[in-house]
Order: sequence, then C-alpha cells, then structure tokens
Amino acid sequence: MASHRNDSYLKRKMSTTFSHGGIDMKLKLGTPNQYLVLSRCTATRPQVPDMPEAIQYCSATTEGTTPLLTVRVASTSIADGLPIVGLGALISGDVTVMIQKDHKFKDITVRLRGALVNPQTNKSYFLDLGHSLVPQWSGLVSMYKAGRHILPFRIPIPQTCNMLYPESALPPTFYSRGQPVTIRYDVTARIKKPGLWADEQATLQILYLPRTRPVDTVPLDSLDFGFCRYQLQQASEMLTWAQCSKQFSAAIDGQKTVIFDSSFCLANAPVYARGIFVSYTLSLECWDAPALDRIGTPQAVSVSIVRQITVDTPGGFSGIGTSTGKPEKVTNMVGVGRHWIEPVGDQFPKRVLRGEVSLGKDLQPHFHFPPLSVIYGVVVQLRAEGFAITNKADDYLFAMPIGITTDLPRKVTRAA
Repeated sequence: MASHRNDSYLKRKMSTTFSHGGIDMKLKLGTPNQYLVLSRCTATRPQVPDMPEAIQYCSATTEGTTPLLTVRVASTSIADGLPIVGLGALISGDVTVMIQKDHKFKDITVRLRGALVNPQTNKSYFLDLGHSLVPQWSGLVSMYKAGRHILPFRIPIPQTCNMLYPESALPPTFYSRGQPVTIRYDVTARIKKPGLWADEQATLQILYLPRTRPVDTVPLDSLDFGFCRYQLQQASEMLTWAQCSKQFSAAIDGQKTVIFDSSFCLANAPVYARGIFVSYTLSLECWDAPALDRIGTPQAVSVSIVRQITVDTPGGFSGIGTSTGKPEKVTNMVGVGRHWIEPVGDQFPKRVLRGEVSLGKDLQPHFHFPPLSVIYGVVVQLRAEGFAITNKADDYLFAMPIGITTDLPRKVTRAA
C-alpha cells in the first residue's frame, strides 16, 4: 500500500466500539512484557516519498483579520481533510502572509507540537519544535511591504519526545468516540508583533501515523505474555498456529463436577494487519457426553476481540482529580467471531469448533506510551445454562494479547 489516501482510518466520528461504556472484565492486558513481545513481532516502515504529482496540500488560516495568515502542509496521504505523516517524515509546507500595507513584525515562526489532551485539564506537551522563518540578520523588527509573502519551511519529525518523556517514541495520533483523552499534533504559524499588539496565529492539525505491519516471520518459539503462554507451530509457509492448552473443572446444574481438557489455537498470532479475517479453533474434551454437548456448541462459545485503553495521568480519564493514583483501564469489545462445529470422526469425547473473527479496517494501532496506551486481545468465554467453571478466578477460558498495525493488506483476506 503506497499511502493511506482515502482510508477509513482515523475518522473524527469513529464507531469502532460495540460497547461504548466499557465491559467489566478482569483482563490482564497491557503489561510491559506484552508490549515487548508485540514490538518484536511488529515491523516499522519509514515514510517513503511518493511521486511529486501525488502531493496534496492541507491548510489553515486566520479568517477576517489583517494581515491574513495561512499555513499549508504538503502530504501524499490525507484522511478526513488532514495530512498524514509517518516515521522519519519531513513536514514541508509554507506560511503565507497577505498584508494590505507595510507592517513591522518581530518574527514569523512555525511550530510543531504534540500533546496529550484532556478536555478537563490543560494540554501536556511531549513534543515542541519551533523554527523562525525570518532571516537572522533582519534584526529585532522586520519591515514587510504590502502584498503577499510566502515563507517555506521544513520540519523533520524526531523519533522520540523532547519533553516529559524524552526516552519514549512518539505515539501515534489517537482519538476515539467515548474516550476524552486524545493525542494530538499541530503545526502552528505565528506572527509576533512588536509592542502591545496581539500576535496572530493559524493552527493546522496533522495526523502522525508511523506505518507498521506484521513481521514476515515471528522471531520466537513461543509467545509468553505472563498470564498465558502460547506455543507456535508452523503448519505451512503461510500459516502458523499459536496454541495454548489447559484443564478445568466445571459444575453442571450444581450437582456434579466434570473435568474438561481444552485447547485454543489462533492463526498467525500475535500481530495482524487491520481489515483481515483471523481463523481460530477451540477443542474441548470430556468423557461426560451430556456435559460436552452442553458447552460444545457455537451458542455456548464466545470469541471476541477487545481493545483496552490505559490512562496513567492525574485525574485519569475524567481529568477532574478523581483518579485513585493507579492507571485506569477501559475495555471495549471491537469484534465478535463466528464459529461452527468441525467434524472429528469417531473421536467421541472431543468437540472441535472452527471459526473466524474480522479485524475492522478502522481499528487504530496498538502502542505503548507512558500516559496513554492501547492494546488488543482475543478472549474466549464459555456460557451455558447450568454451567459454571469452578477452578478459576478469571471470567474467561483463554485470552491472548494481540497487536494491530496501520497498514492494510494488499487485499482483505483470511489469515488461514
């Protein structure tokens, strides 16, 4: 994919969540070890300039003022009318000043800033790069003649923050419906006037989106996420299964306890391109045929994709000082799998369900940033009348952290 032009990613009114208020699930997602595993399975692609004829301009201006100030940014990728820039990109554009008579200005600057924004609190800036567009020899005040003045600029995007979290990689732009905390980047042009005259400025929002994709070959023999461990089994050149097995006991109608052996396999884990279908299988074994019939049905098995957002800032999500001092997490369901019973021949005590789950094209990428992080997970649950797992504290049977990358596949395909 050459760019994100006309992509459905990052729409201002997003609808990626099926559950807007969050779901109550004790899911162990978002640990440093999990992000480390996902980072080893994610490839980052530097931005490569496209052909010159593909360049488009986005602009912002001060309306109804004199002088008229306009800032433009060139981009080969546009989403929702805003320019998209990636890792290693060079933000290029120009500042136009249109004045009807001669004016004196102290300076004309352009500034790139990145901030964590909460409507209830001030912005917390983690990136701040300023550039003067006035020649250094011009002195304290420069005289600009009436007419149009066009001042070009170029701002290289660094790989890490230069404020608050200097060792952290720049996070991608983030905003989602129902979540007040956002990550925003702006390019601001400012005219600094002498004396007590008020400055004028024009601000253009940009979308910072480091391009990522799953690695071609996972450099691990197993996926150890702390609370779960999945073994990787190469099935073919294009297919690898991540498998986890466990034994559990369950009470049936409160009268008897039955032992089950279970196994869950996920295709090509743990990092996926958005916009694909991911295959899975769930195997259940039990010598109690009625008990196996009760939970070994598509109606009793739930496989879902969840997204967990973690905020670790004063005030938490609300930003009004009600935080407990601990990171706050909100988990939403963003995908539901569909599955069916797979024939297993004469293996009477075994039931196998095979299915697939869709990863929507509008899912935002996973990332880890000290005050705000996003991670995804696959969750398997069993629910049937008169059935209750007795030997576990978690409200799920299997769970696996997964990552979502920015790049779409060449075409929407199934992962297995």
